[in-house]
Parts: sequence; C-alpha cells; structure tokens
Amino acid sequence: MIVENESEMSSIDYALKYGSLCIINTVIKIFSFNYALSSPQIIVNLAYNCNAYQILNNLLPYIDKEYFHSCDSEGNNLISVSCISNNRKFVSDLLFYGCDPEKTSFLGQNSIHICAQYDSIGCSSLILDYLHEVRGQEGLKRILNHQDSNWNLLIHIAAKKGLSGFLVNLLSVCKDQDINKENNIKHSALAESLLNDHFKVAGIISGFWTNVLKQTKESLVNSLE
Repeated sequence: MIVENESEMSSIDYALKYGSLCIINTVIKIFSFNYALSSPQIIVNLAYNCNAYQILNNLLPYIDKEYFHSCDSEGNNLISVSCISNNRKFVSDLLFYGCDPEKTSFLGQNSIHICAQYDSIGCSSLILDYLHEVRGQEGLKRILNHQDSNWNLLIHIAAKKGLSGFLVNLLSVCKDQDINKENNIKHSALAESLLNDHFKVAGIISGFWTNVLKQTKESLVNSLE
C-alpha cells in the first residue's frame, strides 16, 4: 500500500486524494495508514479532496500542526491546493490555522490565481473577505495586483477563460486594479478576452473602465494598440 510509483504517490496517496468517502474510510483502517500519518503528504492529499473533509477533521489531533505549512510538488500551499477543488470548508479552517493565502507557488501564483484557473469562486470570496477583514484594503490590493511568473494578474486569467462571474467578483471587491497592465506576451485583460472571443467579459471590463474608473472608451481602445 505504501509503495510509490514514478510520481512518488503510493496507493494510499491516490485513495486520499481522489477517493470517495467510502474508500477513504477503508484506507484509514489499514495498518500502513499509521505510517502515512507521519508524512506531510497526507494533508496535501486530503486538502485536495472535498470528500475527505470530515475525515480530515477527525484526524487533526494526530497530524503535526507544522504540516499545515506544507506545499505540493508545484509549491502550492494548502490553501491553494484546497482551491483547486473549491474545498471551501477546509480553506476556512486553514485561514484559522494561520496559512497564508498570499503565499506563492514556484510559478508565482497565489491562492486567488489558483481560484481563477479553476473557477473556484466560493474559495476566492472567502479568502478575499478574510484579507479585507485582517489586512484591510491594502491586503486586497496586494493580492489582486500580484503578477505570476508569466506576468498574469488574476483578471488576465479570468478574462482568458471567460469567467464572467469570477471577474465581476474580483472587480467588485477593489477598484484599485490595473486592468491595463500587460502580461509577458503584451496582452491586457481586455485583449485576452477579445482574442478568446469572450465578449461578455470584454463588456464587463469596458463597463468597469468607463463606469467605475470614469475613463473614456477611447482611452480603453487606445490601450489595445
């Protein structure tokens, strides 16, 4: 059960990361699961799997609290891992335990970048509310205007994927976002939306530019040149 494959995942890892509640309940009863408890990988796998939330709560007394600062193989901390599957309940717990939603992966992506990639609007709303309460408007501005290793802002990712609801949520929490900032291929969020035929998203960005930022349509068009 604990023999690893080329991706360094054992059968227990697979069961905890992808298994149903029934499978997870079976796994935790086997002897070799006690060995798995000694590895930080266990909490990474459980954070990914929404089915495992209740099991994770039951296991918390037996898990080293240092493991709450673990990362996956791509450098995503537990909050970011939880955001992949929109595991909102565990994100709430992790914020309580002091995990940092602004921590970045090896690709320079914070937890809201991950939310944008997977359209995890529940987790993103929770994290943004937390940051506003704990770190104020400056905390919101910092995470919303952070560029990843490809210079993408959160709005670049949402615009490219056509996530209109997610984009509206981002723009509604803080108007101090540089929507004209370009990524490493010289595309603004508006350019990404238009190039990918997401015209509803383009309309949202244009409306934010004219109605909220009080800028002219001409200046927005000029930014595309």
